[in-house]
Amino acid sequence: PGQPHYFGTRTDYQNGRMIDNVCRCQTPDSHGDAWTIDFPCGYDKSGQLISWQEPMKRVLEHCGETTVNQD
Repeated sequence: PGQPHYFGTRTDYQNGRMIDNVCRCQTPDSHGDAWTIDFPCGYDKSGQLISWQEPMKRVLEHCGETTVNQD
């Protein structure tokens, strides 16, 4: 799989949040609106600094999918 990325981002104005799809395909450009973040976002349970991509990889692996909807 490729690196995690968002696509299909939309705003839920009623609930005041953004809704994204997270994908890990090899061709993010195929979504047309894919984007990603690659900077430290926090710490894992062992205290190691991790980037946004690491928890997204773990979510996708846990779900057993290459794409999940955060809705």
